Amino acid sequence: MVISQNVICAICASEYFVRIGVGYDSYQKHSFDCLECLQPIGVAVRAKAPNAHIEVVENCTFVDIDDSKTVINLHPNCCFPVDKYHERMSFPSLQAVNLIARHVRAVPGKFQDIATQFDIPNAANLWNKVKAIVNLSESEGKEKHIDKLIVGYNKERKKHKFGGCECKSANDVLNEFFDSLFYPRVNDISKPILGIIDSLFEQGKLDDFYKYYSDNLKKENQNRYISTLTSFFRYRDILGQLVDRARIWNEDVDDMMVGSKNFDEIKLYYGEVYEALTSNFTVLACLNNLHADRQFDEFKQMILAKYIKDVEKAKRDNPFKGTVEFAAFSEQLDSSLRNGSHHASIWRDGEVVMFKSGGTGAERNISYSRYLHMCNVVTISLVALYMIELHMVEKYS
Repeated sequence: MVISQNVICAICASEYFVRIGVGYDSYQKHSFDCLECLQPIGVAVRAKAPNAHIEVVENCTFVDIDDSKTVINLHPNCCFPVDKYHERMSFPSLQAVNLIARHVRAVPGKFQDIATQFDIPNAANLWNKVKAIVNLSESEGKEKHIDKLIVGYNKERKKHKFGGCECKSANDVLNEFFDSLFYPRVNDISKPILGIIDSLFEQGKLDDFYKYYSDNLKKENQNRYISTLTSFFRYRDILGQLVDRARIWNEDVDDMMVGSKNFDEIKLYYGEVYEALTSNFTVLACLNNLHADRQFDEFKQMILAKYIKDVEKAKRDNPFKGTVEFAAFSEQLDSSLRNGSHHASIWRDGEVVMFKSGGTGAERNISYSRYLHMCNVVTISLVALYMIELHMVEKYS
C-alpha cells in the first residue's frame, strides 16, 4: 500500500508530493533532503492494518494534495533505481518481491504473505522482549519470568509466521528470531562452521576451548552482540531499505538509492558493528585452529595471547580467511571505512559518503547505498557468529 501527502519545507517553503510505501512496522520514520535548502524533512507513517496515515516529524507542514509537485518516494523496506526516485508511479515493493520470491520459505499450495515470511513485523519491539529473555537467562531463579516471555514471543510470532512458533528456551528464541530476519545469508555462512563444531564435539576436541570460551569470552561477546544489535534495530527504518539485498547476496546496490537518509543517525554504525564483529573473531580463530588439527590456542605463527593482545582489528581475520568455511566472515570489512565511521571522520554529500581513515588519511568515497549495504552485510556476519556461539553453548547445556 502507498499513501501520499503534500508537504512544505518549513525553512524554504519548497513543496513536495510525498509517496510512502507502508512497511511492516507500526511506526516508520523517514527523513529526506529538501532539494532547495538541503535541510532534512521528517515524516512518519503510523500503521495499523488496514489503515495508515502520515505524521509530521521535522521541518515541514502538510498542505492539500497536489501531485503535480516534485515527487519524493519513500519506503522503509525497499530502495529505488536512481532514475525512479521522483516517478509518480514507482512501486519498489514489486521489484523487491521479484528479488526475494525464490528465497522465501513458501509452503506449496498455501496462501502466504511473502513480506511477513521474509521479515518480522515490528521486529524492533520484539527485540526488546528477546533481550529480556536473554538477560533473565543469565540469572538464577528467573525461570517463571522466562517461560512467560517465551510464551508471549511464540504468540506474537504465530500471528505472522506460517506454521507457528514453538520456542522452548532462550536459545530457541534467539535462533528463531535471527533466522527469520536474516535467512538465507545468515545460515549460508554459519552452517559450515556448525558442522565443524559438531565434528569437534563428537571427537572430544572441543572441550578445552569451550572451557576457555566460557571463562574468558562468552560474557563480553554476548554484551557486544546485544549492544550492537540494539543499535541495528534502532536504525531499522534506515538499514531496512537495503537489508534484503544483503540477505540474498545481491551486490547490485551502487545504482540504487534510498529515499530515507538520516545519515547523522547512522554514520557511526559501521564502525560499531565492525568493532563488535572483529572483537569476537577470537572464537572463529580458535575454531579454525582446531579445524586445522592444532590446539585451540596454537596459531601457525603465534599463540592465542599474542593474537588477542597484539593483532589489530583489521587483521583479526587473517588466520582463517583462507579457510573456505570461514571466508565469508571477511566480506565487506573495510578498515578505512571503519576508522572513518568509528572516529566520526565521515560525512555525506547527496548520494555519496566520504570518509578519511585518519586525521591525515586520504579521502575516499562510496555511494550511500553501498555504505548501508556494507553495514547490513557485517551485521549479518555478526548475527551468524552469535548463532555459532549459541550452537556451541547448546552442545554443553
